Amino acid sequence: MLGVFYQHEDAAQALETVSASRIDTGILTNPIALCDKSATNTGFTTTSSSSAGGTAWRVTSATEDDSIEEEVVFTVHGIVFQCDLPPIVQSYGKSTSPRHLQQKVVITGLGTPTFTKALNGLARIDSLLRLNIRDTPKELATDLGGYPTLTIANRFFTSKKIAKEEEHVGFTDDIDPKGILEAFRGDTLVHTTENEVFYYRRNLLQTGEHHFSKIQPANIKAGDVIEVQFTVTLVESTNKNTARKPNCITKLILRSITLLDDTFSENARLAQVLMPAPNRRTLKRKVGHDEEESREAEHRLKRMAIDPTQGNGSYNQPTQS
Repeated sequence: MLGVFYQHEDAAQALETVSASRIDTGILTNPIALCDKSATNTGFTTTSSSSAGGTAWRVTSATEDDSIEEEVVFTVHGIVFQCDLPPIVQSYGKSTSPRHLQQKVVITGLGTPTFTKALNGLARIDSLLRLNIRDTPKELATDLGGYPTLTIANRFFTSKKIAKEEEHVGFTDDIDPKGILEAFRGDTLVHTTENEVFYYRRNLLQTGEHHFSKIQPANIKAGDVIEVQFTVTLVESTNKNTARKPNCITKLILRSITLLDDTFSENARLAQVLMPAPNRRTLKRKVGHDEEESREAEHRLKRMAIDPTQGNGSYNQPTQS
């Protein structure tokens, strides 16, 4: 969540500027915003694969020598609205399913034009995938905070039945410092290269060039301007239906996050810390019998003023001289 201290307009302008500049370089990996007009004219194709989990369709493209196809990695820019990222430092409850544990980021464009183009481009890609099952595109964006958002995630584990011969890749300390995930996966799950997510920061050098360095996922927080690399997969849902065509869902698989600008998130946190504490009215309470005794004495004095005989029990008539 961005909160009341977040500079929404300035952050949106910064996002639009960095998105345009990154795309204009021409070296960015498949900006999804450039697919907003057509996905079929990009040279992308789809490839299906079957496993114990069902059939999956992926977006692919031919390599330079056309000998093999490789999965297309798309790029999108946004502001972190929410995130659920490592490190994992607290144990999970017994009811938690290890198979569904994931690292996730929810991004928003705060209404910027390039993010809107990205949503349209993603709809084109989804349409391309769903040609395989003669289905219409589904809405992939969710409205949060008054703006459309995208959820991009990757599970920590893959079933051994699906992974087949892929080997287990151990977790690094910045992901699983206490070994919680490693102990939680059991004998039926593995963490493969398909489950890995990489984290970077863009640094501006004195030469004017940019250098990308690896960072810990803990550096990513709500309000950051980021660049996300992801793949798009259409998979058969485990919720089967009786229709002739399969029930499929489109997944945006998180591959990497690059921190571009954390100025606005830091400013918001600082403003919240420096905000003066509000004047709070203290509620008072009276306990005991002090008030009762005070009222009783006051009442007795009033009676004495009305009836002078009320007092010490005696009254002397004043003498006349």
